[in-house]
Amino acid sequence: MESYQSAVITRLTKCWLENSRQAFCREVPGGLLAHSPKDAGLRVAILIDESRRKEFDAMATQLFGSDYELKTISSDLVDDGHQSDDSALSLRKILTELQQTLLEPGHTATNEDGALISFLLHEAKFRSPLMPLDRVVYHVTPNSGEWKLSRRGTDQTERFVTKEEAVEAGVHRARSHEKGQLIIHKANGQFDEERTYGSDPPGNG
Repeated sequence: MESYQSAVITRLTKCWLENSRQAFCREVPGGLLAHSPKDAGLRVAILIDESRRKEFDAMATQLFGSDYELKTISSDLVDDGHQSDDSALSLRKILTELQQTLLEPGHTATNEDGALISFLLHEAKFRSPLMPLDRVVYHVTPNSGEWKLSRRGTDQTERFVTKEEAVEAGVHRARSHEKGQLIIHKANGQFDEERTYGSDPPGNG
């Protein structure tokens, strides 16, 4: 894998581990070493640059001993129908999960993370259905026994007794824009479903 590509994938994977998996990451020659206190026993060594395998293995052993899981990255942003190796992490899944995390209410991506994701989406011509592009985005989220409809990036909110009422209002609001999106969450706050209205710009679908 070319060094530039390795650097981009390393950065993306680290962003995913830190944001979506709440893992602590350490960049080492050849890849990443990660562990998470929230995911008991998560100790993973992710090999990204095979040409630096010897250095990578030495660092992984130094930090984790023999108690870790070895993973590689499957560059599957373009779905060719082939199954990934069980030991490989799907780059498509990583990017999709990261987009989902960054769309959670109250989560703010750093400028660097946002620029990286935009670059990858453009270069790879891959977009999960969760990416809002330049749409006006509304969220339906649980709120103290009720449901809240909020417009992303503003203080505009409405409260409803039931989720159904909030979704109905959200659909109405999202449809009122040339390009609207409604992101619906479950009662536990996790992502449930996404609905888009209007067409994406040419080349982004």
